[in-house]
Amino acid sequence: MFTLVTHRNKVLTLLFENKPMVYIGKISYCLYLYHYPFFMLVNYWGRHYGITNVYALVAIKVIGSLLVAGASYKWFESRILKLKDKFKYKAPSH
Repeated sequence: MFTLVTHRNKVLTLLFENKPMVYIGKISYCLYLYHYPFFMLVNYWGRHYGITNVYALVAIKVIGSLLVAGASYKWFESRILKLKDKFKYKAPSH
């Protein structure tokens, strides 16, 4: 379905096939895992250090989450994904 929609719409194709969007797709699972704890940590630090500028806090949260997720993908997830080829599942024969 997605392929059909983007095949007919060049704007969507350009949007979803550009490098930043593809990279966000690669790190999306790490981003999902780390964004909430990172947001809570930034909220705590913001209260502790008296940072009240909402825009600054949002920028720190978004940029920091992307950096943490990117680092996790590079140093952990990509290495683990390479291991999956060494452990191929073979269904038991009946």
